[in-house]
Amino acid sequence: MSGNQVSFTGNLAVWNGGRATLTKPDLMEFYWKNASGATNYFAFGKY
Repeated sequence: MSGNQVSFTGNLAVWNGGRATLTKPDLMEFYWKNASGATNYFAFGKY
């Protein structure tokens, strides 16, 4: 973890190279474009 950036290895590495952003205290987002240019987005939150 560095600032609001989190890096994962293992299974989560396939999502944006394992890089996620903490955008709110309880929200972690993975956002990237794949090889064909489509946007991929996953978010995990604590509610």
